[in-house]
Amino acid sequence: MRSLIAAAVAAAGVAALLPAPAASKLHKSPTMLGDCTLVARPGDGLQRLVARLRPGQTGCLAPGDYNIRRLILNVPGAPKAPIVLRSLMSNRPATLHGVVWLSKSADYWVVQGLRIDGRNPWNLPSPIVNGSHSVWRRNDVSNPGSGDGTQPYGGGICFNLGQTDSYGYATDTIIEQSRIHDCGISNNHNHGIYAVATSGTTIIRDNWIYRNGDRGIQLYPAGEHILITHNVIDGNGSGIIFSGLGSLTSRDVVVSRNIISNSRNRWNVESWYPDGTPIGTDNLVVRNCLWADSPNDYYNSRGGIGPAVGFAVGAGNLVQQPRFLGSNRGDLALRPTSGCKGFGPSVQPPVWRR
Repeated sequence: MRSLIAAAVAAAGVAALLPAPAASKLHKSPTMLGDCTLVARPGDGLQRLVARLRPGQTGCLAPGDYNIRRLILNVPGAPKAPIVLRSLMSNRPATLHGVVWLSKSADYWVVQGLRIDGRNPWNLPSPIVNGSHSVWRRNDVSNPGSGDGTQPYGGGICFNLGQTDSYGYATDTIIEQSRIHDCGISNNHNHGIYAVATSGTTIIRDNWIYRNGDRGIQLYPAGEHILITHNVIDGNGSGIIFSGLGSLTSRDVVVSRNIISNSRNRWNVESWYPDGTPIGTDNLVVRNCLWADSPNDYYNSRGGIGPAVGFAVGAGNLVQQPRFLGSNRGDLALRPTSGCKGFGPSVQPPVWRR
């Protein structure tokens, strides 16, 4: 079998825009609780907790709101001994407000069971991933903006995977069983997952990616070696785009077993390659359930798959209405009458109520 087939804020300069961590008070006396090595509560210094974690240890966050502004994960991990940052209680997630940044030096981190509200005064993406072998599991990630000035910050991109400069590619990243939604307003620059520069194998699976300002997943300019499978990608400005810039291009990407539906502004699946950019290769869209209901009929043909430039359309793509339980409430589980049974997440993301 052949290898995996898998920019609003420019990828450059993210680290330069982040201020150095301010001195924070020492977190409250850590306690052993289950597999938790350290436990923090709202008001504790999370940067200090992160700095004290070592490979094989787990930092747990009690329920509540943590106004981190920026939290830099920069402690090196080790193979088979990940560093875990998670909510203490699976049914009551801790909420981080601000930028979460996995730096180039941070490997083998697992970030799990958290609610991440990425709004920040620098209008940076959140989370930013520049490290290697990270797993982002069962999180609720958003970065909302209102477009009318009523929000304190403007909102923007959620996951930003890698950068093409010295800050580092995102290598062997897994994003799974998560809700990624309401990331920015529609201005052609705000996406749920922005695969800027990826290496190794990136896996995006079993997620609900919905109601984002622009692309649900943008592959630009060097989103490479990516498997996008068993997700719901619904109600975004557009669903997935293959693209490139200069000598860089998205390639070796497989899009399979997803539900891709109801893109508001453009195609469910599309591509864009400016003049002089090599066309993407080994990109395959196969066995997905698609439904297009754009106000502009031009984007509704073939289930919302645009002209296949830089990607191939394989067999088994169905055009069926998904029929979600409650998309207006952010519940994208399928109704029993759905024509998309067998597509979408094998493991549903958590639905947490405030």
